[in-house]
Amino acid sequence: MRDYGASGRPGDDARPAIQRAIDACAAAGGGTVVFAPGAYTSGSIELRSHVGVVLEAGATLYSAKGRDAFPTEALFHGEDLENVTLEGRGTLDGRAEYEWRENDIEDSYIYPNLLLMRAAGKPLLRPFPRPDAVGHLVRLVRCKDVQIRDLSFVRSPSWNIHLWGCERVVIDRWTSAAA
Repeated sequence: MRDYGASGRPGDDARPAIQRAIDACAAAGGGTVVFAPGAYTSGSIELRSHVGVVLEAGATLYSAKGRDAFPTEALFHGEDLENVTLEGRGTLDGRAEYEWRENDIEDSYIYPNLLLMRAAGKPLLRPFPRPDAVGHLVRLVRCKDVQIRDLSFVRSPSWNIHLWGCERVVIDRWTSAAA
């Protein structure tokens, strides 16, 4: 990653360097892109077929703040890819902060709780991400032969991993935490 210009400092925008590394790897027919220990900050990164991403222990990839950095609303994004791997002992940090407020959306998953709270004469409070936190940490659409292993996912503004129409997926030994 550092060979493509990523400094490993949290204040620097590493997205262009990360994307160049992934694109170069794909152009060479595939391979692995490695994040050495350090703190990287990025908006949406487009994954490519036959490219693996390894976040080594001590490497943290932070989500940038603001919607402009996330045209795909995901930190790692891929559509119609094959043979994609995300792994390592590193961390994906969505940097989401939440505010508790009264439920203001129709949500069929919590509707029974809403009815119970209304019957008790109390509001149903829910955590909502603040507006500067965007999307999923990983979103893959119609991808095949996907492996996600050993990573830690923290402070995601939405789902950690959002898979839609994917085939032959292995997700193993990952952890998730609010902070």
